[in-house]
Amino acid sequence: MIKHPKDIDVVTHESTHIIQGYPKYDPSWLVEGIADFSRFKFGVDNNGAGWKLPEFNSKMKYTDSYTTAARFLVWLDKAFNGIVQKLNSALKNGNFKNDETWKSLTDGKTVDDLWRDYSNNPSI
Repeated sequence: MIKHPKDIDVVTHESTHIIQGYPKYDPSWLVEGIADFSRFKFGVDNNGAGWKLPEFNSKMKYTDSYTTAARFLVWLDKAFNGIVQKLNSALKNGNFKNDETWKSLTDGKTVDDLWRDYSNNPSI
């Protein structure tokens, strides 16, 4: 906070981790992506801190984590209403099983399939 005194919404991100209370920090890109998704959705002054989701570019990968993963999750939540909450619940309950979980929540698609779809039309 000393280096970035206007970045009050870092508290939103870090509070999300407290609320998450996941039994394990895996996959880390998704854990951090959900925390930045929460910051995007619930932050009170992201603009004042100069914080925003990045514009999509083809060099990105969901495993880049943080804002890149959050932007992907924003897109996913529009395509599959409530998916971020469902992913959060699966992680929190220890039921997250990568491909199995993604397929059950997205009409049979893996996260790589979804990233390909997103890459073809990344509008949020």
